[in-house]
Amino acid sequence: MGIVVPGASWCELFRGKPLRKEKEAEHNEGDISNEVRKGTFLKSFDSDEPAALTESRPGAYHARQVLPRSCIAATIAKEGVIMRRLMIFGLAVVLMAGLAALTIPRAGADSEEAKLRTLVPKIIGSWESLDITKVEPYYAADAGFAYFDIVPLKYNNWAEYRAGAQKALFEPNRSIKLRLNDDLAVHRRGSLAWATVTFGADLVSKQGTASHLDGRWTMVLEKRTDGWIVVHEHVSAPLGGS
Repeated sequence: MGIVVPGASWCELFRGKPLRKEKEAEHNEGDISNEVRKGTFLKSFDSDEPAALTESRPGAYHARQVLPRSCIAATIAKEGVIMRRLMIFGLAVVLMAGLAALTIPRAGADSEEAKLRTLVPKIIGSWESLDITKVEPYYAADAGFAYFDIVPLKYNNWAEYRAGAQKALFEPNRSIKLRLNDDLAVHRRGSLAWATVTFGADLVSKQGTASHLDGRWTMVLEKRTDGWIVVHEHVSAPLGGS
């Protein structure tokens, strides 16, 4: 013999009070749905349009006004995540652009210095030809550009340097061999650069006399339309050197 509860199924009896709460929730949702269909649901919420206008269109409602708060909160959270990702992406782009701005000039500088490291030995090697016309293209003939050699004390310009080298170096000797040491250094600042190196020179005079000289070679170069050119040079030997 059991107890019969009118209007309740065995499932309802087994589940107890939570079922009544669900029933009440369903009833409330049904009431809200009825209000939505009737157009009266808007009256309990703020609206971007007048209630009178909404009531004139039965069944009309704004989706924002019937969304549960949990859905709205989730949407806001999702938008926040998207904004944070966009900010991180933007910051990454700025950092990459900054690194590129620093790297590109450095790469250009390395390229120019590499050219100079090839050019400087080539310029020095041209002196072995004993032909001033093969040396001349590498040197600036601007008035007032001084050049220093072992002798004399100073050449005031390329014209003087050209004549002096021909008379003091090329005419007396049959051969000149220049050997650069491994200390070549090249530095560039914009369109100006300077190079330093030590060297050994073996000379044979036209009379057959051999001599050796250890010296220092410094060049200042300027980049012009046709490329790098020597605008100042200083060749010297240490005091008491061979």
